[in-house]
Amino acid sequence: VPRPLVPETHIELTFKERADEGVIGWEAGCNLHGANLDVSPQRLHLREIAGTAMGCRDELHAQDEWLVALFTSDPYWELHQDRLMLTVGETVIELTSSRD
Repeated sequence: VPRPLVPETHIELTFKERADEGVIGWEAGCNLHGANLDVSPQRLHLREIAGTAMGCRDELHAQDEWLVALFTSDPYWELHQDRLMLTVGETVIELTSSRD
């Protein structure tokens, strides 16, 4: 069953390398979140998640909390051409690249 995002929002996910470790960051309409990251051939393992604490509408905070819960569950990942699929249980998030 699709879980729509809050209207006029999207999930923006970034991956970076810093001092020989991976870093993941995301934003979905309210706060910025990030964590150091270990990537295995099948899963993303996030360490302690840090985030901003902006005062946003309740539905945006709920969306942020949903994504933090998803990322703390060590999601499975698969890359299909230009789409990154993240899966936790029955939840699947499909992300596309915004690189030009």
